[in-house]
Amino acid sequence: MIFKKDELKYLGLFYFNDFFKTLFAVIGAYWIIYFNQKFSFSEIAIGMALMSIAIFLFEVPTGAIADVFGRKFSVILGGLLISLITLTIPFIDSTFSFWITLFVWGAAGTFISGAANAWIVDYLKNVKKESLIREYYKKYHSVSNFSFIFASLFGGLIVKYYGMTPLWFVQSAGFFLGTLILFKQKEYFKRRKTNIKAHLKHAYKNIIKGAKFSINHKVVFYLLMSSFFIVIGEEIASISWQPLLVLNGFKLEHLGYLLSLGAALGIFIPYITQTVIKKLKHEKYYFSSLTIIMSALYSLFFYIISPLFAGFVFVIKHLKFVLEDSVFEPYFQKFVPSKIRATVGSFKSLILSIGFLIGDLIVGLTTDKIGVQNSIVIAGIITLPAVFFFLKIKE
Repeated sequence: MIFKKDELKYLGLFYFNDFFKTLFAVIGAYWIIYFNQKFSFSEIAIGMALMSIAIFLFEVPTGAIADVFGRKFSVILGGLLISLITLTIPFIDSTFSFWITLFVWGAAGTFISGAANAWIVDYLKNVKKESLIREYYKKYHSVSNFSFIFASLFGGLIVKYYGMTPLWFVQSAGFFLGTLILFKQKEYFKRRKTNIKAHLKHAYKNIIKGAKFSINHKVVFYLLMSSFFIVIGEEIASISWQPLLVLNGFKLEHLGYLLSLGAALGIFIPYITQTVIKKLKHEKYYFSSLTIIMSALYSLFFYIISPLFAGFVFVIKHLKFVLEDSVFEPYFQKFVPSKIRATVGSFKSLILSIGFLIGDLIVGLTTDKIGVQNSIVIAGIITLPAVFFFLKIKE
């Protein structure tokens, strides 16, 4: 049986949301190349940096909004905003409007980041179905990867026959449909009457509370620091990958087909994670192993120039994300109290946004000068400190 008893009853709408958003997520393999038609890597990196700054500025306040008005309200608002933003991207005709759009996009995403996980975890705890928390994060990746197979193939066909511009309209429709589904999803949340001044005061208190908890709780702190270095490296790699594959001889539509292959393999990958963790004895060894393998593969680009190797690592990069994220989030949430779950989640995203910002700045300063291949090597080196922090974890 694919789903456990009552799993679809409580999580079905969340799964449908994930399915539709991913089914229409056709831009994933092309967004850097699309932007690079109009802007240099430095200009793209500045835009990405502005997105990271927006996340840094808005993450905790929007987390507090989720704590005050409800996680459902926050997630739906964020989804609708992102749908609208992606719809406008093809009409951007200047560097300044490009930067403003990415800044607003970053701010909109903060309504979802901490609130989505808090909504799911607290809802399952309230209905006495905590056993489904790990199941959700495992199935989430399987559902998303299943729909992403078709999204990537569809994206490749659109690019082949119509170019990259229509991809943004399809992406926007997916976010809109996925968000509509969540209107019917139940939420466990006690609403509080308050005013704007109280909202701001509540937000500042939550900043301090979330930060203190995250710094003082050693496991949470080490997980955040590990994620920080991984995010810097992966941000550099994410901006460099698509141009690297094209430089290695891949046609544009082939990028979608590669992602489709990664998604197909990603359906089954989450089901082996617990077996691997048992073999390695602890999650910290699991996370460390994934980081070392990916860092080594990135570093090999200093010596290897090969389309076959580039395509292989591109697929492995996708699988590494699935393997890591399906375990990391439930493991992280295990140490966070329910009453500050959304705020700690937002503080975590705030820290990661700084990592994204640093990665963007490194890309902006180096890629136009040293090339995308050497940028991938730098990404591999930067992720290594994450291993040190993972290994310091003691529950």
